[in-house]
Amino acid sequence: MKDKANSGVFKNCNNHIREKLVELVRSAHKKCKAHKTCHECEVYGNGSDCVYMFIADHLIANGVTVQEWIPVTERLPEPEREVLVQCERRPSSFKYQCKAFYVPQKWLRDKSAFNWDYECCDEYDEEADDYYVNEGWYERVHNWDDYNAVGIGDFVTHWMLLPTPPKGE
Repeated sequence: MKDKANSGVFKNCNNHIREKLVELVRSAHKKCKAHKTCHECEVYGNGSDCVYMFIADHLIANGVTVQEWIPVTERLPEPEREVLVQCERRPSSFKYQCKAFYVPQKWLRDKSAFNWDYECCDEYDEEADDYYVNEGWYERVHNWDDYNAVGIGDFVTHWMLLPTPPKGE
């Protein structure tokens, strides 16, 4: 059998990643085969795709993600979820990436997971007796005692989920 890992479409495949995925797919397939046939599947309904859906769910449950850039014009991440963003400085078109999160409109300081200074909060809500955090993108800072986030003044064009952190100690 010809080694597809070093030829054609698969020549840039990472063997370690492939081995881990094969291990997960085998594990899912064994679990799925222990159930009834696809046409009798009670989980995914009748049809031949149930094994693929089962395997996909198994991969997701084990931390496998599809890394894709999502345009901010299509959708935004959940509020305050740390993601990787692609930024563009205009008019120079200089591009860079950083960890960041988005704060939507009318997001109260008390609702936030961050301790916001009042300088990031222009509007006050008397009923809630609290300030709204200014809407926008914020770069996440992990190694600065004074701030844990700073506003991004450049244009955020795309975002993607961060990879799953390593398991272990």
